[in-house]
Amino acid sequence: MAWNAPRARGTPQLDKIPAPKDLSFPGLQGTSPSVTTPRIEYEELQQNEVLALEAIYGEDFKNHTKDHQGAWKKSEPTFDIHIRAWSDDDFSVTIGFVMTATYPKSPLF
Repeated sequence: MAWNAPRARGTPQLDKIPAPKDLSFPGLQGTSPSVTTPRIEYEELQQNEVLALEAIYGEDFKNHTKDHQGAWKKSEPTFDIHIRAWSDDDFSVTIGFVMTATYPKSPLF
């Protein structure tokens, strides 16, 4: 039989205190595990996002997805975006991105 340690009278029990609500992003709701999105829908959303980024960045956008695609397995969207400083072409950075299979799925809260 479990023994509970005595506590001072009027001291709240920790497991009965409700957790404060996170109000930093009002209206933002996490996805529940019961709600699933089909893989085909994820692929379509990812393709649309890659097309939008390609239109925005133009020649500074390099799509590698087609280069890495196998015969039996579709690869995750992979691309680079080259960003240059406006003041000096010698300063630039290339950022590589890989979208996971379930991107843009929201994290569970």
